Amino acid sequence: MSIRLLRSIVRTVIAAAAIVLLCLAPRYPHAVRTLVGFSPFVAAAGVLAAGFAGAVVWWAVFPTAAAAIRKRFFCRWLCPTGRCLDLLGAAGTRCGLRAPRFPNVGWGIALATLGGACFGYPLLLWLDPLALLTAPLTAPRSAGLAAGNAALWYFLLPAAVALIALTAPGLWCARLCPLGGFQEFLYWAVRPWRWSPARLFRRRLAAAEPATAQGEASENRGDDEGPGRAVGRRVVLAGAAGAVCGWAMVRGGDLGGARPLRPPGAADERQFTGLCLRCGNCISACPEKILVAGGASDGWAGLLTPQVRFDAGYCREDCVRCTQACPSGAIRPVQKRDKVRALIGFPRVDMNVCILGEDGECTACARACPFEAIRYEFCETDYTTVPRIDPDRCPGCGACQVACPTEPKSIVIVADHPRRSTGAAATNSHPRR
Repeated sequence: MSIRLLRSIVRTVIAAAAIVLLCLAPRYPHAVRTLVGFSPFVAAAGVLAAGFAGAVVWWAVFPTAAAAIRKRFFCRWLCPTGRCLDLLGAAGTRCGLRAPRFPNVGWGIALATLGGACFGYPLLLWLDPLALLTAPLTAPRSAGLAAGNAALWYFLLPAAVALIALTAPGLWCARLCPLGGFQEFLYWAVRPWRWSPARLFRRRLAAAEPATAQGEASENRGDDEGPGRAVGRRVVLAGAAGAVCGWAMVRGGDLGGARPLRPPGAADERQFTGLCLRCGNCISACPEKILVAGGASDGWAGLLTPQVRFDAGYCREDCVRCTQACPSGAIRPVQKRDKVRALIGFPRVDMNVCILGEDGECTACARACPFEAIRYEFCETDYTTVPRIDPDRCPGCGACQVACPTEPKSIVIVADHPRRSTGAAATNSHPRR
């Protein structure tokens, strides 16, 4: 059996197994986390940006080490997305289509992303091919989206990549894919004897050769000149540009506007939108269906990132499924016993709407709170009973908001939490007298 045939069989089996895992994602969220966690690109960016070195990183050790020894090892042997694109490329090749001459920008995308990750914001991490394969097969069928029929967004980018593979066979894998580019750079970077002033400062990129193999674009994948033969200054510029953009995103001014509620264990909002792969795994993992994907109204940075909406239920005190489903470190794993410290938001009470503010009787929010964080006090100033929330007990699970009988709700979870600030006390708005 030839190496090419063996490689084709191995990649086909892996691609089929990956698709089966993705179909089981709502029931087994660890499946998607494991699949995407094999990406060396995601692992490296997650470690740099979030300092997160959990089990996902260990899964990527073997592919990373193999890619450092054998050029584009993951592409040649393991990538399920690459195998699917090869089949599309084979159809395009039979129709007489060929890839145009195009510079190798995959390593530039990878370096820009890693440069931003050094400052906490990996810019284009969501272009990882495993995340692109995962997204359309998981989240859209699991939960609604925040902005109308935004489910189409989950298919837009994967469809664009598929179209490139069909009309320009081999172009995405050989020249555009950031995972492939990262492997090229890794292969080049661990071999100092390959460095030379001529390679580091050569001004011209080698022209890309179109893939010629029928459905096996990966045969030529990575045999082209990598960063070591490209312009060294462009290597530096790509990383520097990503670092500057990442620094600007994380160190920028006030975020402004109402921030969306994020899942428990989520990174800081300034980092979260960069770390999130838009894979939808956390959305499919949520049994209460309170996680939805941000739509176009949330801006480019927030598009398809998970948000908490308490329309269908609340974040149960005994559930940590979404925190165990994230492969990139955007959501850290949380143990059930630590759920009270995994902050989502904090309740704000509008006493102008609350039944107690109208001298009525209601204890719905306190009875519904699973953390016993709500008590009632008599306010002598307004001569009425008001609910008081203990910020040390409240993670913002939304049980009080769901239980509130008023319409609109008199108690609503907002993104800010006193424990995130410097000891600020919990405040409630009081009725106008």
